[in-house]
Amino acid sequence: RRANPLPKEAELLWAVRSLYSDKLKPCSRMLKLRLAARPKHNGKLKHCDAGRLRSLCERSPKLHVEPLGTNDWAVFQRNFVQDFVDVYNEIDSYPEEVWQAAENYFGSLAEGPSLVL
Repeated sequence: RRANPLPKEAELLWAVRSLYSDKLKPCSRMLKLRLAARPKHNGKLKHCDAGRLRSLCERSPKLHVEPLGTNDWAVFQRNFVQDFVDVYNEIDSYPEEVWQAAENYFGSLAEGPSLVL
């Protein structure tokens, strides 16, 4: 059986940088999802082996891998500030007006097959 493909280093660096741009910590799950989202891979990289992907990250001189708990890991760009949003933080830092404006906006959109989020 043939192993699922791995990205090239340039694609790996792109994926990590794009997660940094979105302020999302580049943990292994997020990295695989970001790589799989590229149209040229047609979702295949979502199922690449996490161990092989980690080894690829560890071989790159531009990246640094750190364990997260027992079963996960994250990859960081060397010499870049780690300024990520904590997606598990339940504190809402946005004022009520923002949520009201969002509700009004989304409520004003037409319903039907042409509406895609």
